[in-house]
Amino acid sequence: MGCSRGKRALGIDLKQDSARALFLDLARGADVVIDNYRLGVRDRLGIGYEALKAVNPRIISGSINAYGATGARAERPGFDPLLQAEGGMMAAQGGLDDPILHTIAVNDTATAAVVAFGVIAALNARERTGQGQAFRTSLMAQSLTYQIAEMTRYAGRPDNDLGGRDCVGVSALTRFYACADGWIALACETEADVAALSKVLGEDLGAMQEALSAPRDGDLARRLAEMFQGQGRDRTADRLFEAGVPCAPAITADEAFTFSWLLENELFDVWAHRRLGQVQSVRAYADFSAVSGGFVYPTPDLGEQSVEILTELGYGPEKIRTLLDSGAIFEPSQSRAHLRDGGAALATR
Repeated sequence: MGCSRGKRALGIDLKQDSARALFLDLARGADVVIDNYRLGVRDRLGIGYEALKAVNPRIISGSINAYGATGARAERPGFDPLLQAEGGMMAAQGGLDDPILHTIAVNDTATAAVVAFGVIAALNARERTGQGQAFRTSLMAQSLTYQIAEMTRYAGRPDNDLGGRDCVGVSALTRFYACADGWIALACETEADVAALSKVLGEDLGAMQEALSAPRDGDLARRLAEMFQGQGRDRTADRLFEAGVPCAPAITADEAFTFSWLLENELFDVWAHRRLGQVQSVRAYADFSAVSGGFVYPTPDLGEQSVEILTELGYGPEKIRTLLDSGAIFEPSQSRAHLRDGGAALATR
């Protein structure tokens, strides 16, 4: 419901010859084809890059799999939790304790962003050369790329910050503290931050550099935990922020939907889904001066706009009916039978 908003859905069963021909016909007028099949599946379906290039030499083809294009693991399926494990994220977050799973699909989201960058780079190259091209990435590539600082080695390099099963921070002044009604985050990294924190709390936190390097579970952390324990989260955060202390309340997902400044900046909006009714979700990732941000379409069901899209592209009603009757394309009422084999997405002009 979140990730597919703004799209329209054309459902195609690529195992049928007529559907494959339709797909290649659509590719003639497309700029980009993106897929996340296992390695080799696109070629077996007859819609690999060479097939696309044959009908449209300017096509940009972006492919994502789990483990890359070569080696023993290349054809394996992969999912975000597995890549969190093999990319080192779970062990790093767990530190000396058990591995920790990030419930947010970090690698999935990161890969989507990098693929968008890849598409833009390839389109920019096409503007200069006139040629299309294929590019490939993987969940593993993003698992490492988004840990690029932690995955860099050289002589004398400081150790990475140590995670933990109950990790509340990396030091006494860069961590979370429990208040009477929630949690607050501190991110004090300078002597000025320490001085401001001391003033608000009315406590001498000791020598500046010692305070900045104090461990997350040492004497200073325990003193601060006692100070915050009985205080109101939001009032304390406001007092600290006004004094210049880097801090923020740790809000929950439910709170985010009613958090005043998020609403003032129109980061959420409410829209209608044809089956599920009213939906509240993120409005846009950015606003542009030339065009409005946000999404034009609600999240589609599989194949919801199959007839609409083909009609717009000039296919006649008899041709569309033949494709529907054969199952080469499908609408929502037929979509569950086609969930087994995945799909590919065309970005049309």
